[in-house]
Amino acid sequence: MVIGRRRLVAGEPSGAAIPVKGRFAMALEELRPRTVVFVALVFLALVAVHLRWGGEQENGAPPEEQGPLLSRVQITNKGESVEIDFASLPSQSDVEGLMARYASLLVKGEVTERRTTAIELAHITHEPQDYGKLLQLPSRTLDAVRQALLKGLNDPDACVSSHCRKALVGLWRVSDSAAVIRQFQQGLAAHERQQLDDALEAFTNAEKVQSNVPPDLHRMKAEIYLAKSRPAEALEECRRALEAEPRHFLALYALAWAHAETDHRDKALEALDRALAIYKAFPEANELRRKMLESEGAAGT
Repeated sequence: MVIGRRRLVAGEPSGAAIPVKGRFAMALEELRPRTVVFVALVFLALVAVHLRWGGEQENGAPPEEQGPLLSRVQITNKGESVEIDFASLPSQSDVEGLMARYASLLVKGEVTERRTTAIELAHITHEPQDYGKLLQLPSRTLDAVRQALLKGLNDPDACVSSHCRKALVGLWRVSDSAAVIRQFQQGLAAHERQQLDDALEAFTNAEKVQSNVPPDLHRMKAEIYLAKSRPAEALEECRRALEAEPRHFLALYALAWAHAETDHRDKALEALDRALAIYKAFPEANELRRKMLESEGAAGT
């Protein structure tokens, strides 16, 4: 994904403008006021670029002599149409303002605003190409987003809650290393295909790149170890995940699962209590807690 890229095809209706994925830029455009005059001016400017390019091509003018405007625009001749690509990159202050607004809407907005914001944040945090912008955010802004998402976990609206969960997991996968991101993504894809050995290898390779990996990588490794009946190794991965992010409710769930597998019932329930204090409707944790209490009741009869 290239943040803020757009492709317009001359000769086609305006509805043919095709966004090339860029969640920050798309969201910023929605927030900025649009007027008929502005749209008309943009259209006229594009027409002028098209006509000037066509005339200079007929006259054999070399590309480097086509002027400063055209030097900023990539134009591709498609026979009966012309594709015009141009950049629309938001500044870091734009992104900071957008994320601060998202944090506010998620806490104070109406239900439709909270839904839209949670969905958008879930998309942004799962786009590795946007990680750079997220990492450049001031800590106060990123903390405000995290706090808003944690609060959103317990939103009465199920759509808001589920997308806040997804967005938090995405934040816990952010890395400043392209190599770590690549190995992490390969591991996630392998895990999705139930190829646990391949997933574990990819996650381990990510740690070979740098020791400071995203906390959710440790959580994913813990779940693989649990699936492979290796609870001792799962406990260690949970410890590392929670050391980096104490509010990682999924790591707390994995920790409870690992303790249950090693017959440490009290520690398992303690971990579940911690997870449910963060995310009250956490379905997996509630289900595990129910099964453990039922098992205890059955054993006591």
